[in-house]
Amino acid sequence: ADGSGDYYSIQQAINAIPPAGHATISVAPGIYREVLTIGKPDIQLRSANPDPSKTVIVNNRSAGANGGTLHSATVNVTADNFFAENITFENDFNRTHPQLYEGSQALALLVTGDRAVFHNVRVLGNQDTLYLGSRNCHPDGQNCKVARQFFSDSYIAGNVDFIFGDAKAAFDRCTIYSTPHSEGFITAQSKHYPSED
Repeated sequence: ADGSGDYYSIQQAINAIPPAGHATISVAPGIYREVLTIGKPDIQLRSANPDPSKTVIVNNRSAGANGGTLHSATVNVTADNFFAENITFENDFNRTHPQLYEGSQALALLVTGDRAVFHNVRVLGNQDTLYLGSRNCHPDGQNCKVARQFFSDSYIAGNVDFIFGDAKAAFDRCTIYSTPHSEGFITAQSKHYPSED
């Protein structure tokens, strides 16, 4: 973030990786105000500082201003075999805008890649903080590819449907925190058909 690295932004480092993926990006502590799209497989995003609050990727996109909830994420992981460690993913839109009006959903992290692993991360937002989705799932159940995601020793905060989607996700030794609000809902499942796993 201070300009001393090989790239001036995390997204620039991701863009420099060949289409086949297979790379580790070391992110120095700092605040990175940007939107990330990770569409190459086998990418690792790591901070050497074990305190995830020291390495923050943040933006303030909302559903209303960006064409829907799934277009509001600060970080979008659509490729398989992603790994992140010691990083905060945050959407701070609701700090300066009222919640629960049309389009106030604001994702910190969207993951549709399979076998995504997150260790010692923080995922911060309010309404719709974390979307964990599968791919190509429709009501007819044809060609649905269930994605799997795993979180360990992590902290996830929000207040309205803040963990949602239709992926198969596991949370091990995680803190799931409901931020203050008139009412709150931790999760909202989104099956496209009754037998979807």
